[in-house]
This record gives sequence, structure tokens and C-alpha cells, in this order.
Amino acid sequence: MNPERMQPDVVAPEILELLALGLDPIAPAAETRSRLMNGLDGPERFAPFFAQLSRLFDLPVEIIEGLLARIDDPRAWEDGVPGVKLIHFAAGPRRAAAEAGLVRLAPGACFPRHRHLGRETTIVLEGTLLDSGRDYGPGASVEHVTDSVHRYAAAAARDLVIAVLHHGIAPADVPEG
Repeated sequence: MNPERMQPDVVAPEILELLALGLDPIAPAAETRSRLMNGLDGPERFAPFFAQLSRLFDLPVEIIEGLLARIDDPRAWEDGVPGVKLIHFAAGPRRAAAEAGLVRLAPGACFPRHRHLGRETTIVLEGTLLDSGRDYGPGASVEHVTDSVHRYAAAAARDLVIAVLHHGIAPADVPEG
């Protein structure tokens, strides 16, 4: 076979699988394994969101890291409506007029129908947000404008954890339709 004519994108997946099976497994260094496991379970799993949340809340990344480190501590959360828990915190100076927080919904739980008194930005950190007929996964940013009305829920598979910045909400006085 002429090596110049071989193209990597035409190698059959079955051949690659057979090649991989012929290799001896290599154990990662203890430090590498530890770093990987901490990234999966600890606050480092949210590292892809640090900069985005820093901009949203007008807070230094170090503060964001500290807030996200509290997500796994059940004592950090206060009870909201059934199935909903909250962590409130102060946003930075450019967002001081807004409400800032983390919201956790149990699988299948629903945040009640409400009206926005100002703009709201939500960023999904874990789980799946069900809102207005759409599903949003980790990293999704969802905007709601002033006077919009909605309710949202967590998918049934796991807890939903979102970061929220809003300018006030009130119970919705408009019947669902």
C-alpha cells in the first residue's frame, strides 16, 4: 500500500478498535488521577463556567470559585418552595441592583409560574432545565425580558443547578393558556 495515498479519515473504526485492544493499559500517575477525580466531583467541574459567571455577576473568578464550592454542601442551601433550594449572594458593583443566586431543583421539581419585573439571565450548571418547551443543558444561557411570564422545571434524571441574576420576580397573575 502506498503511504502517500492513505488518509486517516478513511480508516475503519473496527481497525482502530482492534489496534487499541492490542495495547497494554497504562495507569495514570497518582497526581493525574487525583486531579481528574477532583475535577469530576469538586468545584473544578465548573471551571468552564468561571469566566462567564464572573462577567454575569461582576465578581472576581476567585469569588465565583468559592460560591461554586458551596454547591455540594447541603448546609449552604436554604429552602424555597417545595423541591427548590437557594443560595443568595451579593453581585458586584455593576450588578448591585440585581438579585443573584444559585438555585437547585430536585429531579422533576418545578419553580412556580412568575412574572419578571426586570431582565433575568440564567446559566445552567448541572442537570437539564425545562423552560417554555425547550431543554437546556450545562452551559446554556437563558434570557427572560421584563414582564415575561414562565415557570421552569428540572428534568427527572437529576438535580438541576442554575445560576440566576434577575431584577425581581412576582407571582404570575396571568392564567396559563
